[in-house]
Amino acid sequence: MLPSRVAVVSLCLLAAGAACKRPPAQQGGEARGNADTTNYRTPVPTKRLRPAKPGCVADRMGKLLIDVQQSSDCGEHAADFKCGRACGRGDGAACQEHAVAIDKGGEPYDEDAHRLYQKGCELGVAISCTNLAADLLQVDDDASYACAQRIFQKTCDADEPWGCGMLGRVLIEDDDATRADRARARAMLERACDRLGSFSCRALAMELESGKLGPHKRSQTRKLRARACATGDTESCGTPGGGSTTSSPASTAE
Repeated sequence: MLPSRVAVVSLCLLAAGAACKRPPAQQGGEARGNADTTNYRTPVPTKRLRPAKPGCVADRMGKLLIDVQQSSDCGEHAADFKCGRACGRGDGAACQEHAVAIDKGGEPYDEDAHRLYQKGCELGVAISCTNLAADLLQVDDDASYACAQRIFQKTCDADEPWGCGMLGRVLIEDDDATRADRARARAMLERACDRLGSFSCRALAMELESGKLGPHKRSQTRKLRARACATGDTESCGTPGGGSTTSSPASTAE
């Protein structure tokens, strides 16, 4: 199955305590999508990509799929043109895999990958929608920021754990968030962690550690990271309280 994992690109969402109004840059060493992909950036010919549709994709998102089989046209060759053509034929998994493969150049925002994430999202791949929204956080305008939040809400509603984690962090890190707003966001992350695990647990741990949610016990964040590791968030494994440095069964299945 496609990896249900997306490494957050915005510094504000990964670094505890940073403001979440207009994230300035990508967190060093992080890459969205399948972090185990060995293919690095091979730009897609721009002329074969249609311009992104106007408006917020949240207004045209249908049913979202969490467990999507890998495309037979991609695999280890996700950066190849064959994988891109499969996306053009309507293979949403190929769109996601090809976007991840070309999105390895270290830039905080890649237009070709962005269009591929959008196409994968419109074809119903939930993780593509989450990746698309993470891209939109890099765009310096209020409409993109609001659209990203709406997309995270929809992917979270579809039980995509990275979407829930991102939504909670966006709500908590917002400079205009009130104590009540953060309390509601915390409750949402707690529910998502209980039901889905993975990044939603790590997101809650990071927000507790940031101090924005009030006092907490260190044992609490250790347990959250351990659950995140055990349920597929390999970035939580090997961190303090995050389990062993070896892959958990869930992350191996990715």
